[in-house]
Amino acid sequence: MLKSKKSISLVLIAMLLTISLLGGCAPSTPAETTAPATTMAKTEAPTTAEATTATTTAETTTLAAETTAATETNEALSLKFAMPAGAPTISIIKAMKEQPAIADGVTVEYEMVKSPDLMASKLIKGELAAAIVPSNLAIKLYNKGIDYKYAATGVWGILYIVGNEEVNGWQDLKGKTITMIGRGLTPDIVTRHLLKANGLEPDVDVTFEYVDGATNLAPMFISGKSSISIMPEPMLSKVMTKKQDSKILFDLQAEWKNATGTSDSYPQAGMLIKGDIIANHPMVAKALLDTYNESITWVNQNPEEAGAYADELKIGLPGKLVSKALPRMNLMFKDSVDSEAALETYYQILFDVSPKAIGGKMPDDNFYFTMLK
Repeated sequence: MLKSKKSISLVLIAMLLTISLLGGCAPSTPAETTAPATTMAKTEAPTTAEATTATTTAETTTLAAETTAATETNEALSLKFAMPAGAPTISIIKAMKEQPAIADGVTVEYEMVKSPDLMASKLIKGELAAAIVPSNLAIKLYNKGIDYKYAATGVWGILYIVGNEEVNGWQDLKGKTITMIGRGLTPDIVTRHLLKANGLEPDVDVTFEYVDGATNLAPMFISGKSSISIMPEPMLSKVMTKKQDSKILFDLQAEWKNATGTSDSYPQAGMLIKGDIIANHPMVAKALLDTYNESITWVNQNPEEAGAYADELKIGLPGKLVSKALPRMNLMFKDSVDSEAALETYYQILFDVSPKAIGGKMPDDNFYFTMLK
């Protein structure tokens, strides 16, 4: 090994000596010609180095971006997406049935949750990657420090005052009793606000009868135990099929626009996405949102097919009823940026009635998921 190293060293020395001799024997004119070329080479050398560095940096940046994207895309994720029965379930029914792939290695399990308390519990425990919830629940959870952000509104009001007597305007409700579900819930707050906006004093000019749940509301009206009720779709369509002399007296969504002077109805339900999904898998968060948008668009364009999906998934509503009720469900996708003004109006009205209705305070900017714009 030592002899080999010595041999290599001798060869290198010999080569250097040969080069030196050749340089010394060269004629003067060629040497002068070579000098400018050498100077040029020295001038261009930093530019070449900079280009090499820039290329290397660009390649490194691209590789890092590709690695990050690959890591996010390829990481196996099993996500849960929940929503209440009724309009929120129908708004996402395309994704529930077709189970579209939102990203490589990502699976989504959709679950219809019948109990509001169970939905809140799942969110508080952080079990859900995404959920469609009443917008007042969304702000209540946020004000409790639960790590979900409001991503989009999909349900823009499904409430109607229905009766079987002549009512031609709000003043005709004076002296009447309206039956609805629980005091302090969205139907109650919206109705009280609209009564005041139209010159009537709740609990004085109009009285209220509250029932425990929506399942008790329809039988009371159909049996004649109540003559004026506030009903959500798709329950309303079912009731009007069974009690054909009933009439829609007020579309509360249209009345809301009139009373508030806004172009949007009240944002009754919207989509939440978990904070760590947004932080660690932003493209997955966006894919979930895109899936919701696509489902709402499809449902509105394909009511008969949406009804068929409802039958196949056994969501508790006949497909024909779903198809019939869809035009009055007011399903429309608006991301958090486009929903913000309507949400602020709605939350302020809820807050004015009772700060507890939204968890004690108005939302700040961190409430909204605004990656889209």
